[in-house]
Amino acid sequence: MLSTPHLMVGAAIVRSIPNPYISLPAAFLSHFLFDFIPHWDFSVSLKPNHLIWVLVDYGIGLSLVYLLSFGERDQALILLGGTVATLPDFILGGWKVLEISILNIPPIKSLNNFHQNIQNRVSIFWGSLISIITILVSVYILVK
Repeated sequence: MLSTPHLMVGAAIVRSIPNPYISLPAAFLSHFLFDFIPHWDFSVSLKPNHLIWVLVDYGIGLSLVYLLSFGERDQALILLGGTVATLPDFILGGWKVLEISILNIPPIKSLNNFHQNIQNRVSIFWGSLISIITILVSVYILVK
């Protein structure tokens, strides 16, 4: 799934569950649930045009979370929740693309293998539709 829906879901979880000892792990775990749901995303690579789109996607998601949580007492925690929800992709990218050796230890390697195996990619049309629905539900949770 693209970063924007992951960021929005993580933020919505933290907004709904203000206890960070519960909401931050839930935001992290939500990443795997939403990668299991049919989705579309970019392939993992270091190609310049790929990196630009990944940064644009992340920037849009982070900006939405920032704007929708503006003025909230727990805005920093909400932003953190969104970011934590994207951590599995950073860990996977660091292991797979950047080949960071510390990420090759057995627990992280197992997590990355699990993460790769649960991907449920579909066409851009259906994946985008699911992402839009995910974002809209998250927006509703963030603004209520």
